[in-house]
Amino acid sequence: MKPQKLALIVAGSVLGFFALAGAAVYLTWNLSGTHRPDRMVQQKPVQFAGWQNPLPPMPPMVIDQDVDMPMRDLGMQMPGWNPGFGAAVAPDKLAEIRRPAAGDLKITGPHRHDNLALFLIHGPDTMKGKQVVTLHEAVKRGQAVVHDTGVMLSVENRSGSDLFIQSGDIVKGGNQDRSIQYDFLIPANSGRVPLAAFCVEAGRSSPRGLEPGRIFGSATDQLPGKRLRLAILQQHSQQAVWQGVGKIQQDLKIRLGESVQSAQSTTSLQLTLENSRLGQAVQNYLQELSPILEGKQDVIGIVVAINGRLHSADLYTSAELFRNLYPKVLKAAAIEALAEPARAEAATLPAAESIAGWLAEADKGPAYQQTVNGRIHMIRQETPGNFQFDTCDRNQDNLVVHRCVLVK
Repeated sequence: MKPQKLALIVAGSVLGFFALAGAAVYLTWNLSGTHRPDRMVQQKPVQFAGWQNPLPPMPPMVIDQDVDMPMRDLGMQMPGWNPGFGAAVAPDKLAEIRRPAAGDLKITGPHRHDNLALFLIHGPDTMKGKQVVTLHEAVKRGQAVVHDTGVMLSVENRSGSDLFIQSGDIVKGGNQDRSIQYDFLIPANSGRVPLAAFCVEAGRSSPRGLEPGRIFGSATDQLPGKRLRLAILQQHSQQAVWQGVGKIQQDLKIRLGESVQSAQSTTSLQLTLENSRLGQAVQNYLQELSPILEGKQDVIGIVVAINGRLHSADLYTSAELFRNLYPKVLKAAAIEALAEPARAEAATLPAAESIAGWLAEADKGPAYQQTVNGRIHMIRQETPGNFQFDTCDRNQDNLVVHRCVLVK
């Protein structure tokens, strides 16, 4: 046999082998269905240095064609997935990196509806005159755009004011609904800034219906309940977030007597919060408790108690900022109250005078620092009964813009 013919036979055999192998891989992939976005895939935990929790099954990185890459730095570090609050802060150093709002706090209330009781926190407005826009307002007006860029998100602040994004803010749309991990203050006309977020809709990794997949259409809701808020702030666990979503959906089903899951996406927390039956039940709370800020210009925060037990507190450095956030915060508290199992005997509410002491006690635990980006760092403190999270703004001499206290 001539050498030329032998070479042709060998080459043809090799090509045939690879063609058959490729066809086998293609058929296996299609028959398994694991590539389909509508199938929930059980992924093994992805681990790397400093991170022990499984990453969510996120879609591949998708970048809009009009992105100005690289993202503008703005002193920002890529937040990414991280182990959270790791750097211990000595008590004598705490004052150097945190400046709480000055002045004494006054607590009034309670204001009640059904099993929900709210106490108002009155205090000084240390950001008076400084314009800050909230995420839900900015997205609604087209002043902010949140982009789905894969595991990370990015946000553009197109307004002329600082944009406040609160930990637990839910953005709807993209390739899956998400909840923002940390508080952020995004400067005016920022360009794209990265955001760390958790998935609150397991299993979806492509656009839902006619919603755009590259951006999020709204940001009207907050994570309801201390369980979910602790999952992202203290546990830093995607699995805990998904478990929390399932738990609140089940609790609401029991309380309301019917499922609150959407047929369009049963795992979507946002679609659950838009459920009409739930909306009717929440409206009763809103009608009673929405007016409690009327005529009170110095209210900077709120304490939430359910069935007589303290659950959380949120304090802000601006009365105007709190007033703009109050409808969102109130709805989240009402949903948490609706999901709370009924108790045969509710605990006795603490007196308003003792709430200030409870808040002061939450500030006595060991402190740990987490750098969010070049502008914001957060401080976590833990006592036997509470977790406290302070969001500090370096641009305002480390002023605590938002303090969140969550009962264990």
